[in-house]
Amino acid sequence: LGHADSRLEVHLLEAPGGCEIALIHSGIPEGQAAQYEQGWHDHYLEPMRKYFAKKPAKKAAGKVAKKPARKAAASDKGRHRSR
Repeated sequence: LGHADSRLEVHLLEAPGGCEIALIHSGIPEGQAAQYEQGWHDHYLEPMRKYFAKKPAKKAAGKVAKKPARKAAASDKGRHRSR
């Protein structure tokens, strides 16, 4: 409590086949760097790695689900809702 705000810089860098993200977190309270680093790994970097490692779901060929258009009922004509 009573610490100044820390600063996070996010740099997106070109890399073969995609992009590299460089994070620079400065202004961390003295003696807490290891905790912050572990928090980044546990709560952000590892979940993102798992998410981006997933292969996209394949769509069934020729099958596209569409919602049927809603027809206005006679009782709906001329009505509007306001909040």
